[in-house]
Amino acid sequence: MNSQINDVINLLEKFYLATINTKEDRYYLINLVDYISFINESSLLVKIVKDIEKQKNENYKSYYQLELKAKKELDASKKIIYNIIKKDNINDAKINELVRRIEAWGDDISTLNFDLDTLFNNIPEEYRRGLYNQSNNIDYKNYKFSKTLKLFHNEKQKIEDLKLTEFWHCWYRIKYIPAIFKLDNAEYNLSFDNLSEEEQQYFVETQMLRREVLKEISGGVNDKCLSDCKNSLIRLHNHFVSKLRDIELSEDVNKKEKIKVGAGKEVNIIEIGEYGKIYINRDYNNLIEPRDSSHDNKYWKKICDIAEGEDVIYDLGTKKYFNSNKTNPIYNTLGYEKTKILEKKGDYMKAIIEIKNITNKKINRSKGQRDKK
Repeated sequence: MNSQINDVINLLEKFYLATINTKEDRYYLINLVDYISFINESSLLVKIVKDIEKQKNENYKSYYQLELKAKKELDASKKIIYNIIKKDNINDAKINELVRRIEAWGDDISTLNFDLDTLFNNIPEEYRRGLYNQSNNIDYKNYKFSKTLKLFHNEKQKIEDLKLTEFWHCWYRIKYIPAIFKLDNAEYNLSFDNLSEEEQQYFVETQMLRREVLKEISGGVNDKCLSDCKNSLIRLHNHFVSKLRDIELSEDVNKKEKIKVGAGKEVNIIEIGEYGKIYINRDYNNLIEPRDSSHDNKYWKKICDIAEGEDVIYDLGTKKYFNSNKTNPIYNTLGYEKTKILEKKGDYMKAIIEIKNITNKKINRSKGQRDKK
């Protein structure tokens, strides 16, 4: 796995350097297509991207919940205002035009709120019946048609602030470069329609950047857009490499954990510590606790009895469990070689190796002596 991670890092670095060191803007974007395409084809990098996009979805969760609630409140207010116009048969050119505007452009809740306010203020006061006039408070005046709209605007500003620090903002700044270069008009429209509101904004910004860089249109924001794009790439690339190194380190740790501490060794002493903790070959950093083998506790109880110096009646199951059973944690967990630990002597079970009790004081003293070495 480590060699695979190194291969991915090396190839990613190759695509990155080819992109970031390009002098001409046109070829910068073309090389960026290759960089992003490589990310989308690598399972390791795709996993990192999924984590980035998951974080974006978490950040936008409250945003969309508040937007939905505010839209419902605004629609309820719109219905009240429309009922006034209909009930009192108000026929005014400006009001009619505002109603047409609301029906045509009412999807944006901030715009809808503004248009409802304008519409309501154009209704003669005698028809308003005291509605929406309960307070002169500025917040009430601005958000009288939807209290949730204020919370939505606060959340929107919070996300704008997050964009300065979050990797998902960097990713979405460059994510659509390959799509913008490769899709025909039909595919473009289909892709655009399937995007969320904020993703559509990134998509359009990417399209404008491409068209300006390729001189299909002229504009005054090319330098800033391209600079933002390059800065996003730098931050993202460093993030990808860092995450790949974390995966590599995690793999190394897992490999070390899989190495059995007793590999290649036979058991020569079993020590029973306080609270029934079991130590093998004076290794006090790796132990077996009774709960690790609860269904076999009856076998461990006999080992404890032997450590106490008691006579233990011979039992074939116990003998097999300690001499050859691969599910025994001595062999399965700690990895020691199968060892003849018990044997039959007349009617009793005898230990072939040393089995004894040990105190925590002796364990700690032994650890201290090893640390000094």
